[in-house]
Amino acid sequence: MFAKLTAENRLGSFKAVVDEHYRYHQFYGGCAVALVILYAGGLRQTHFAINKRSILTALAFLAFEWLLATTAADAFKRYVERGTIVAKGEGVARAAAHR
Repeated sequence: MFAKLTAENRLGSFKAVVDEHYRYHQFYGGCAVALVILYAGGLRQTHFAINKRSILTALAFLAFEWLLATTAADAFKRYVERGTIVAKGEGVARAAAHR
C-alpha cells in the first residue's frame, strides 16, 4: 500500500504514515508513562502492604505496562520503516517488499 503511494504524493503519504503509526506510538507511550505515575500515587495513598491481592495487582500492572511499552515500540518501528519507504521512494519500497 505505501509503495504505491510514493509514486503519486510523498508529502500526503508521509502524513498518512504519521497519522496511522506515530500517533499510536504517542498514545501507547503516554499511557505507559502516565500509568506508572498513577500506580505510584495509588501505592502512596493505600500504604502498600504485602499480601496476595497487592502481589497480584503488581503483577497485573507489570504485565499491562509491558504490553503498552511493547506496543509503543512496535508502532514506532513501523512508523520509521514506512516513513523511510515514503521518503526514499519506490526503490526502497521494492527492496522492503522482497524481504
